[in-house]
Amino acid sequence: MKTAISYRHITKLSLPNLAAVIKRFVNRHLERHLLHIPAELVRLRATLGRSRRRGLYRAKLRLGLRSVTLACADDSPELGKALELSFTELERQLEHHIAHLRHEHVWRRKEWRAGLRRLKPALAKEMHRFAAALLADLPTSWRRHWCSVESKPYPEMPRPEC
Repeated sequence: MKTAISYRHITKLSLPNLAAVIKRFVNRHLERHLLHIPAELVRLRATLGRSRRRGLYRAKLRLGLRSVTLACADDSPELGKALELSFTELERQLEHHIAHLRHEHVWRRKEWRAGLRRLKPALAKEMHRFAAALLADLPTSWRRHWCSVESKPYPEMPRPEC
């Protein structure tokens, strides 16, 4: 992995072990997800800065892969905390991207549909009870109108007996 670190309003001498800290975060958060991607195709660009007015540290990370560029940024009064938040967000984005490459959203959709098919009969009974209770609460003039209407205003709601 190629790593580039740039600093804004921070002197390099004030934080001498910052490259080692970033390497430790890379090993902890990103390394296990990038095992199957060639190292020469992965580029990490870290921009570390300090706001002059608010005194907050900002850590911006950009991870460039062959097919996508993932980016995140976080602010914190401590630089280590800002880096931790940024790497956590970058790891979440990378997991989401890898799941998309594996087409896991398609697998989950099939499981989800099967679950919906099992719930559909129970939901129809509940909707019928809801419609009957709703009709019972309506004034009689509205109830007569509801029962006389040819088409249902809400097609998914079953029509109760009037």
